[in-house]
Amino acid sequence: MSGSQPFVSASGLVKVFRRGWFARTGEVRAVDHVDLAIERGETLGLVGESGCGKSTTGRLLLRLLEPTAGRIVFDGEELTDLPRAELRRRRARMQIVFQDPFASLNPRMSVGAILGEPLLIHRRDPWRKRQERVADLLARVGLPAEAATRYPHEFSGGQRQRIAIARALALSPDFIVCDEAVSSLDVSVQAQIITLLEDLQRDLGLTYLFISHNLAVVRHISNRLAVMYAGRIVEIGETDAVFARPRHPYTRLLIASLPVEHPSLRRPRGVQADEATEDAVGACGCAFAARCPHVDRVCRSERPPLRRVAEGWSVACHHAETTG
Repeated sequence: MSGSQPFVSASGLVKVFRRGWFARTGEVRAVDHVDLAIERGETLGLVGESGCGKSTTGRLLLRLLEPTAGRIVFDGEELTDLPRAELRRRRARMQIVFQDPFASLNPRMSVGAILGEPLLIHRRDPWRKRQERVADLLARVGLPAEAATRYPHEFSGGQRQRIAIARALALSPDFIVCDEAVSSLDVSVQAQIITLLEDLQRDLGLTYLFISHNLAVVRHISNRLAVMYAGRIVEIGETDAVFARPRHPYTRLLIASLPVEHPSLRRPRGVQADEATEDAVGACGCAFAARCPHVDRVCRSERPPLRRVAEGWSVACHHAETTG
């Protein structure tokens, strides 16, 4: 990472959801003091098991969800307390591609209306210019101009995701959150969408937060990798370095779970693969203590900070230097 200010950053980010109206026992800490920094033009992969807080983190960065605590800075400007009118103007530069394109596209609107809606809301261009922009967006994502007259249900899953990507590009954003953007697609279609995202990044200078539970996909597209467990970042570093020598036991578990060409090549897990419990999430020590083969007394009593273990590499583990 460069020494300049990150393009997108979060510090001390917290999101608490409340199950009821009363006691603290009804609280779920979905995101727990997350620190992230994303450089301009890079792809940061965010991985972890279901329910760890990945998607919530992405929505918090865009302020689609309001943080309980913490700061969010975009291109040098703090977004955390920005009034809604000001935030709306900044939103043109920050977009999201959701997991399920069929659910995220209005079935009652034609593709042309879907792609033109952001331009209409933000008062961009007269009607004829908007039509030209829609045709340009469709061409950029590999769809014909006549697709504008059709409806989402007339397209395949991969084509619908291309439409969703085109909508995200409509206002010429700088930063896009891809929230499980390929997980609902066939493997061959996943590869096509990943290639499209890479081409768009190269041509338009985009910055991505790529959220996924598929480590193979994240390894292919990401410059850096952040691993999330129980609402916390437990490891972050250059993607190739983390895959070559993961320092956190949970990261090793995830990588060991990847399919291999032959059983003899499989890495030993050394840790149980059950999901995190609420007791572990709420513990004052390490949230991974109940599953870690290296756990000791300090792990159960002290929460490990996310600390630097090498250049551009941080790990939240008391024993990162001795167990990696």
